[in-house]
Amino acid sequence: WEVRKKTLGEDHPETLISLNNMAVALFRQGNNVQAEALYRQCWEVQKKTLGEHHPETLHSLNGMANALSCQGNNVQAEALHRQCWEVRKKTLGEDHPETLRSLNNMANALSSQGNNVQAEALYRQCWEVQKKTLGEHHPETLHSLNGMANALSSQGNYVQAEALHQQCWEVRKKTLGEDHPETLISLNN
Repeated sequence: WEVRKKTLGEDHPETLISLNNMAVALFRQGNNVQAEALYRQCWEVQKKTLGEHHPETLHSLNGMANALSCQGNNVQAEALHRQCWEVRKKTLGEDHPETLRSLNNMANALSSQGNNVQAEALYRQCWEVQKKTLGEHHPETLHSLNGMANALSSQGNYVQAEALHQQCWEVRKKTLGEDHPETLISLNN
């Protein structure tokens, strides 16, 4: 990143890709404060150079929101996920996988705040569309199903939650195998 910044300039697309890649690496290592700072820096430059609606700008915004969520800043994360979702709805359409990912992320942030009624509604909305567009067995569809089950459980709707957790576990067991981490998460739920 530093070399590209010196040779190409801070605003060059290749420099921004390197900066974003550094943020991703830090995020994956659990360095969420540093990742957030780099995502934010990248996002600020991308807004000016690429525009607020550019896919790369939204990718940085989403990364920043995820880093904030991992730090426990779920109110801020929700606001950024909502912003990202609104733009993606307009530019990509409501059924696009990136739009649905933003919707699911917003539901995660709401759930982390204890807003499980709202979270359940968003998980359900996301799950219904993902079933049609990605298929019932797609990992992202199952993430939404699992999130919806968790939100129902948090509301005390244990019978509904158990049925959805069972459904998720059965599909993951068939598609991923009994020992896959996602299958084991479903079994634990």
